[in-house]
Amino acid sequence: FGEDRISEMRSQCKNFTLANTYGAGKGKLAKTLGVSFQEASDFKEVHKSIFRDFYSWRNNVVALATMEREFISMFGRKIPLIKDFYYAVWDYSCQVLAGEIMKMAQIEIQKQTKGSSYKQILQVHDEGLGTCKENEAKDICHVVKNVMENPFRGKNPLKNVSLKADIGYGRVWGGIVKT
Repeated sequence: FGEDRISEMRSQCKNFTLANTYGAGKGKLAKTLGVSFQEASDFKEVHKSIFRDFYSWRNNVVALATMEREFISMFGRKIPLIKDFYYAVWDYSCQVLAGEIMKMAQIEIQKQTKGSSYKQILQVHDEGLGTCKENEAKDICHVVKNVMENPFRGKNPLKNVSLKADIGYGRVWGGIVKT
């Protein structure tokens, strides 16, 4: 395919996954991907046939929230639904879970790095930035990676879901070495 085509295909795949996960209809999906309405429809049908359990779970989340008039996260956090904005339930479920994972991980990282020079500086979406003494960097990276890939520590409602974390260290942003 060539490097340019592979990059384009990766971008389309990522755009499809995000748009579809957040509930884009066939028309929006076609526009986002730059494909015909029929192609977008076909993509969605293939995706649904491959990930049947995901769609079943998703429909149950929306049905429960609609019935209760509130969204309840996997960890019990309650978010009231405003008016009839039930279309937002799925977005809530994705965003709230991602936020809960990061918060749980940050708390656990602080516990496991107590006594070290490590300090959390910044968290943006699913990425974090911290600082520590150079001689602690590899050990801290190991702790952070382990916690980010296993943030639930016995409270995992998603026992069969594996998380993957990429981590690295360096003196400057452009000089980060992945571990």
